[in-house]
Amino acid sequence: MESEGSDDYGIGLNAYGSLGTGEIMETHDIFSWDGPWLDHLAEMLEIDLKDPVFIRETAAGVKALTQLFVTKSIPESGKSSKFGMYGDHHSTRGGYAFYYLLKNLPKIVYILENTPGDLMRSSEVLDLGTGPGTAILGWLMARHRNGIRTDASVTGVDNSRGFTKLARYLVTAFSGAMNQPVDTGFSVGDIGRGQLAVPGRFSLVIASNVLGEIPDSRLETAVSTIVSKVKPRGYLLLMAPALHWTARRVLAVRDTLCAEQWTVTAPCPGNYPCPAMKVSRDWCHHRLPWDPPEFLVCVDKQAGFKKRLLNFTYIVARNTSQSPVSELIEPDQTFRVVSDLLKMKGKYEIHVCGASSAEESGSGTKWTVVLEKKRISPENRIILDLKRFDRVKFQNYSFKNSRLLVKKETGVFRLNSLRGGVV
Repeated sequence: MESEGSDDYGIGLNAYGSLGTGEIMETHDIFSWDGPWLDHLAEMLEIDLKDPVFIRETAAGVKALTQLFVTKSIPESGKSSKFGMYGDHHSTRGGYAFYYLLKNLPKIVYILENTPGDLMRSSEVLDLGTGPGTAILGWLMARHRNGIRTDASVTGVDNSRGFTKLARYLVTAFSGAMNQPVDTGFSVGDIGRGQLAVPGRFSLVIASNVLGEIPDSRLETAVSTIVSKVKPRGYLLLMAPALHWTARRVLAVRDTLCAEQWTVTAPCPGNYPCPAMKVSRDWCHHRLPWDPPEFLVCVDKQAGFKKRLLNFTYIVARNTSQSPVSELIEPDQTFRVVSDLLKMKGKYEIHVCGASSAEESGSGTKWTVVLEKKRISPENRIILDLKRFDRVKFQNYSFKNSRLLVKKETGVFRLNSLRGGVV
């Protein structure tokens, strides 16, 4: 365990690093990491991302952590106890900080930039299970990329003192580099036991990759603790790895919140019960292509991984449980793509999720969109370009046995949920 006064952050990090100026973040693509951003990060942390010894040690730590994270069996003391608090151990903390931070940061930015609402303008942000501060760093980066400079406070909680110290350091450096005026606070706490030394409620609460580390016997306490920290009309962002059991935990929380009159704002187009929860083998997840930095490519190769996509499950919900019924948002008549395009003999199919119909907007259904090749037209051919989690709207179509049948005259529109644009 790390001593209270130690300045060793376990990865060659000292208390005098600097990230440089905000100019390094201005034009860099979040999904293509090689470049000034990563160079400055490596310089600040005093590490050489091309050092074969560092790559080998990181790969070993990441491989061990991956085995830990994908295991469904969780001891009563929590998953992190299997490695004696992996955030407080030099090798596992370093592997997590350099590998998972870089892989999870783009997911947070993507969610924030593609969810309607005021998440990036939230004045009080709480990151539960903060790790090295990934979610807060993603929130800061999303604000920076969108020109938001409002005053705000950020608070991070983790059961690892090593991670809270590292997160405080990185968030302080990044916020200064991006000219983001934020007050920071970090503390040690145990979500699974409901032990948080954090008073009050927040306009945005993020719990990223937390539910997969909580034993079943403490899951209800953890969820209750997380939900209790969201202000009325505030937002909750839950994210988890795209594993069957972790994804279904997120979807189960989603359905509970819907039943308590919270409003799901992303990715679902309505507050109906999740169709994926109707079948025990089913789950829902997103998949983003990206161009990883050479460092991650080398680590994956050393660890024997082939990971060229970012896979994750998430929900964003707003606490409207105390709002008048007249203010609640009704499900709209849009759909969310939940599969890749399936090429079949004489036709194309793709699965979407959405309200059954205008008359049954309280229920959700997983539909199979069917486009016969002979019916492809300029009005509907955008179906061939749809990607998983695109939000779409159809005009002039028909339903039959959970199949949405596309006609030549069917209009298909891909919507951008953040800016309201139509492709």
